[in-house]
Amino acid sequence: MSAAPGPGTVTLTRRLIQIQSVSIAVLAINWVICLLQGLVPAVLELSSGLLLLASALGYARKGRFVVATNLTLATLTLLTIAMMWTFQGLHDGAMLAFPGILVFAAILGSGRLFAALATTMVLAMGLVLAASLQGWHTFVVQEVTVGMLVGLVAVLVGSAFGIWVLAQDLRRTLVQLKEENLRVVQSQAHIDFLANFDGLTGLPNRVLGRDYLQMAISQAQRTDSFAAILHLDLDNFKTINDSLGHRAGDQLLLDARDRIQGALHPADTLCRQAGDEFLVILGNLPSGDEAAAGATRIMAALAEPFRVQGMDVPMTASLGLALYPEDGLDFDTLLQKADTAMYQAKAQGRNHFRFFDPGMNTTMVEYLHLASGLHAAVQRQELVLHYQPQVHLGSGRIVGAEALLRWHHPERGLLLPDRFIPAAERSGQIGEIGKWALEEACRQARKWREEGLDLVMSVNLSPVQFKRDDLESTVRMALAEAGIPASCIELELTESMLIDDSPALTHKLRNLRAMGLSFSIDDFGTGYSNLSYLQRFEVERLKIDQSFVKRLTQGPQDEALVLAVIQMAKSLHLGTVAEGIEDGPTLKRLEAMGCDLGQGFHWSKAIPAGEFMTFLQGWPQR
Repeated sequence: MSAAPGPGTVTLTRRLIQIQSVSIAVLAINWVICLLQGLVPAVLELSSGLLLLASALGYARKGRFVVATNLTLATLTLLTIAMMWTFQGLHDGAMLAFPGILVFAAILGSGRLFAALATTMVLAMGLVLAASLQGWHTFVVQEVTVGMLVGLVAVLVGSAFGIWVLAQDLRRTLVQLKEENLRVVQSQAHIDFLANFDGLTGLPNRVLGRDYLQMAISQAQRTDSFAAILHLDLDNFKTINDSLGHRAGDQLLLDARDRIQGALHPADTLCRQAGDEFLVILGNLPSGDEAAAGATRIMAALAEPFRVQGMDVPMTASLGLALYPEDGLDFDTLLQKADTAMYQAKAQGRNHFRFFDPGMNTTMVEYLHLASGLHAAVQRQELVLHYQPQVHLGSGRIVGAEALLRWHHPERGLLLPDRFIPAAERSGQIGEIGKWALEEACRQARKWREEGLDLVMSVNLSPVQFKRDDLESTVRMALAEAGIPASCIELELTESMLIDDSPALTHKLRNLRAMGLSFSIDDFGTGYSNLSYLQRFEVERLKIDQSFVKRLTQGPQDEALVLAVIQMAKSLHLGTVAEGIEDGPTLKRLEAMGCDLGQGFHWSKAIPAGEFMTFLQGWPQR
């Protein structure tokens, strides 16, 4: 199957049909003139030409462009030669058609066709000349008549029309080519711009920022001064971008650009790194204090709310700073350290700036090492649960246990959760780890039930895990696979999880409670203690943070705090659990205050499941 003709071929075919039509008209005019004058040989020649041109026109309309072109130009050339031979030879007006035929051949035909036609014309003229000189044929110069004039005008007009339409096409092609060249130049300029500048803000990008920092470093070397790179990240920009839309986000970035630039000195350079991140290049600094002053000016410029879609939107920034030559000698090293410092500023509550210090690298390497090891920890069965008994203070009975996660690290030994859970949350692995911990706790609860033990298993939920959409299905599947009732499981939440009083949170807690689960607030008193959410979310117990319990007997203030929590819980019909009980005096004081449950080293640390069963068997009031 042949390919569809392109737009250029379609245009040429249309022009060929026009030239054929005009040529047929010209031949028809000359055919009438010759017929009126009784020139029989000319009439026969013109009739043959008309038939051949009509055939060529048919080919053109069928899309057979090459055949139609070759036949048309060959017909016109041979017919012109025949008319020369029949009438006045080299004096014949038919030769006016030769230049037009060659123009048509040059544009419509191939190079081989053009050469063939030109050669044929030259040979024909040579033959006519030889015939005239040698007397082989007599050419009679005719008297000029009106008919001859009409015929010549027809040939001239026909040739002129064909040349004109083709010239117009060439002119349009040249204009289009010029416009295309201009577009190519403009596109290349745009590509060059995008290679070095940000498309939205017009600021230099990271590539050009590298050059600016190198210039600042060269100046610092010459003047024995400092250079600095600031890595700036807009806090909570994604929330604004997602909630108000990308157009609002783009406008906020432009406004932030203007404010930051207004806080800089003329010699400083602002670049856009990516997304909501900017780089600031500071040069010729007498000391690091000047870099700190620049960071302070930037934060002050961003302190006022931004006007976005008719609302005042607060926006802060976290900044990390790295100095040349103290922190590095090249762009990549300095940027990496500024990036590390920026994330440390975010970790410290945002809206803050930090200089890089070597300890940050140690922290980052530690995070990467832990995150990498956690990826395979579940598959290698390096994660385990230890269980700490929870004792009813009034009866002395063990009524439950808290499942606490441990990691048997192949190089570092047994790691506690505070060492690796932050890395799991930051690296996105907390979902898989939390799912395993919940399933393992449910399996262990089933084993205890099979042993005749009626214990409530307390399981901690990470704030990141709690926000996941699949939490409800994860809990439901863990209970179903273990074959235990939901009343065996208590989920421990932190106060920070409940502070987000949203319909989604209420719906999630309602669904979990509908399964039969109970809830406790872990580390109560260290977060956003609020009576309203205790009533609204219907928690069962408050766990008094061990920081208060351990100091209970050391002064009246801590005792007053613990007593206040216990009394408040009783007034709300909530149970209380004291964490971190380590000695008898503390236990007796809590009993006197009316605390319900306790856990701590006074009885046992968190121990593996096997040791926990042994501990239970030796418990006097099992």
